Amino acid sequence: MSLDLYQVYKSFYQRSYRDKYDDDYAVMTEMIHDLVRNLFINQYDEVIKEKLRIEGIEIAQKLYEMEKSKSGLGRWYSINLIKALKQNDYEIEVPYQVAPRWLENDYLGTLYVLVSDSRPGQCKLGATYMDIDARVNKYINKYGYEVDLYFYEVDVLNPFNQELAIAKKYSHLRHSGNTYGDSNEWYYLDPEILKNEILSI
Repeated sequence: MSLDLYQVYKSFYQRSYRDKYDDDYAVMTEMIHDLVRNLFINQYDEVIKEKLRIEGIEIAQKLYEMEKSKSGLGRWYSINLIKALKQNDYEIEVPYQVAPRWLENDYLGTLYVLVSDSRPGQCKLGATYMDIDARVNKYINKYGYEVDLYFYEVDVLNPFNQELAIAKKYSHLRHSGNTYGDSNEWYYLDPEILKNEILSI
């Protein structure tokens, strides 16, 4: 039986709903929402669909890394997601009352760049559907150190796919030290470089 990606999204959503104060769960829900919705919208365009499926495998693997880093999870939803996308064996059964909202073309998000005195020489790239100030405050509350919003761009189409594309370009500059209890989505880059990448979209 094919995996219903909408139900995978709902599983991530329900977990974040149960624990509203866990920023990681909120980010994971945004990522899976973006992935499943894009596949749903483009399900009849074989070229775009295949491109999104390949990108989706990378997003699913990122979700796996995030789930694996969380203690106390009884189940990692990303495992079956990776398998289904790799085997191209999935379906997306969006409820009829949800489908019209998912098919809107103006479902946009924000790309942003953070800097911090606690992370000299580094900057963070991020994507969100949340209010940007709320997103920054959630980060500060979770990790316990101040960050400053260097730049952000609202109304970006498919922000998590755009973030993935930029991140791949600079993956060799990604912080890879001890990240226990902290985010590893930081890069040894001048933040102006990430700002220009976002502006070029």
